[in-house]
Amino acid sequence: MKIQFLFWIAFLLPHMKGQTPVPRNCYSSWEDLKRDIQSAEEADPTAGGVFEVCPGTIFNLALFLAPIAINGNNIVIRCGPNGSQKNDCSVVGGENHFILGGSGSGIRFLGMRFESAFRTAVIAGGDVDGDVTFDDCGWEGNGGDASLIISEPLGGQGMTVNVIGCSFDRNANIDSIIQNIRGTLILRRTIFSNNTAKYGTVSVSNGGSISFANTCFVGNGGSSGIGPSGTVVIDGNSILALNDRNYGEENTVDGSCRDIFFSSSGECEVFSGTECIETSTVMPNTIETLSPTFAPLEPSTPFPSSNPTAKP
Repeated sequence: MKIQFLFWIAFLLPHMKGQTPVPRNCYSSWEDLKRDIQSAEEADPTAGGVFEVCPGTIFNLALFLAPIAINGNNIVIRCGPNGSQKNDCSVVGGENHFILGGSGSGIRFLGMRFESAFRTAVIAGGDVDGDVTFDDCGWEGNGGDASLIISEPLGGQGMTVNVIGCSFDRNANIDSIIQNIRGTLILRRTIFSNNTAKYGTVSVSNGGSISFANTCFVGNGGSSGIGPSGTVVIDGNSILALNDRNYGEENTVDGSCRDIFFSSSGECEVFSGTECIETSTVMPNTIETLSPTFAPLEPSTPFPSSNPTAKP
């Protein structure tokens, strides 16, 4: 009788409203994640899917594993069930981690960390119809030209990249930490700290645009040795769409402009914020805070894998 009672309790609990759902499959193998993303795009390039990385996973690309290419729509890569950096999902080493291309839109990375890439951790190479959002993600200890580069490889207008509540820490890049060439960059509640780059922490060129608010730059530096620069550098063909309540402290640059430097005119625009607003105190990382134009997530039904590496 006792065994039968326990059986019914075990059966009913997952179906009771408000209860935690049964554990789901998640990924701890880079090759499995790559295979299933590719399979999803081949099956339907517009449908997408939610790919949950197991908490505590470290994808080690030091063994020269190839990056994951994403060209389809609505691909969501999420760290743990709630997409938080606190779940400790990292991609470490290798030349590149992710390469985005084509017209892929609605792409999202939630709570992922990109570490120690020696070329460029993430290449946002999609065209003007594409977009990607990084929410509560972190870049740390990356080398190469940039930690995140926005550049359509054929010379066309690039994709839109939203960086929301993220962090860039101790990256040492040749050009900039974020290099935006002909793309649209939107920064919100993001912190850049202790990074080094020759041509500004963020650079915008060749007809790109930047809109940023509540973003902090602390202790960043670097020198090109070829003339004045700034923490954010914008060339004459590019656009500053928004500069709202951003903050800078102890940044070092060539010249006297430690904030936003317009390289063609030599003008300097100051950050308007009076203090650094920590990302965690502004808005918690929840899926609902993302743009409603994106396809909604289905947290209880991740994209099925034919053979996922799962942790119960």
